Amino acid sequence: MCFRVVFDKTIIGRLPGFATLKDVPFPEGDLSAFTFPLLPVLTAGDEGALPAGWGLIPRWVREGEKARKIRSSTVNARSETIHEKPSFRDSWPHKRCVLPVRGFFEPHLGEQGKETWRIERGDGDFFYLGGIYEKTSLAPESGFPGFTFSLLTLEATGFLAEVHNGKLRMPLVMTEEKALLWLREWERPAALFDSSWLMDQKELRGKITESDKKKSDYLKESSLFSIFN
Repeated sequence: MCFRVVFDKTIIGRLPGFATLKDVPFPEGDLSAFTFPLLPVLTAGDEGALPAGWGLIPRWVREGEKARKIRSSTVNARSETIHEKPSFRDSWPHKRCVLPVRGFFEPHLGEQGKETWRIERGDGDFFYLGGIYEKTSLAPESGFPGFTFSLLTLEATGFLAEVHNGKLRMPLVMTEEKALLWLREWERPAALFDSSWLMDQKELRGKITESDKKKSDYLKESSLFSIFN
């Protein structure tokens, strides 16, 4: 699962592919999927970089009420069932995208109960999360964005399995180099979830950001970081 990310707009000026979005007022900071924020994604299609709302709305949805309901359940797409779910099967594998982030959040079952961990790179730089996108069929005056996306999840491994130790899920985490290659991969769609695309998890670190039991706001380095470095 991946329901929260950390984003800032400095990425817009870093990659030529995002240059067309430099004037779009994207939100920044700690963002929840369930506020359905508009974020920049780089696509595998002719659209290139585009602003897209988090929470995929399939093209066959043509009513606002149905769109509001369905996007709450499409912020993530499971790799194991993406090809068969009605909400996703028209987007996979041809409508792939990547989202640049500074970090994301995962639940962890600790000795004191449930915790939320912030996952980021050890050097603080950006990395990318794989996703799928779709063009909506809703009228512009409906208030919905023209494009929407969902983040892909797969079975957690390594460090991220230690973090998300309840349901063992993780997003498709990639470096910039791997993300751009992943978008260009057309010959082997069955291999798009292969572990070779994943960022080396030794580059990641985890921080406990809040405890569901204490609801504290402290931020401290995770002991798990030392296990994998």
